[in-house]
Amino acid sequence: MSAICRRLLLAGLGSVCLCLICGCCGGGDGRDGNSTAVVFSDIHFNPFYDPALFPALNSNDPIAWETIFRSSGITAPSAPG
Repeated sequence: MSAICRRLLLAGLGSVCLCLICGCCGGGDGRDGNSTAVVFSDIHFNPFYDPALFPALNSNDPIAWETIFRSSGITAPSAPG
């Protein structure tokens, strides 16, 4: 996972944790049946984005994937869609 992705993930998780701990979401207290929740969904990871890595990824355990991904010639994230 790239450093930028790690930072974004940590920032998002930190925001959610802070919101849950401090109760600063602006939602109700739950007594009136109205509350606010933060939900992350539809986040995808495609281990086969670089087709040149497919044979190595397919023949190795996931524990070795970080090293394999670092050898990729593709360094930019995929385009939306």
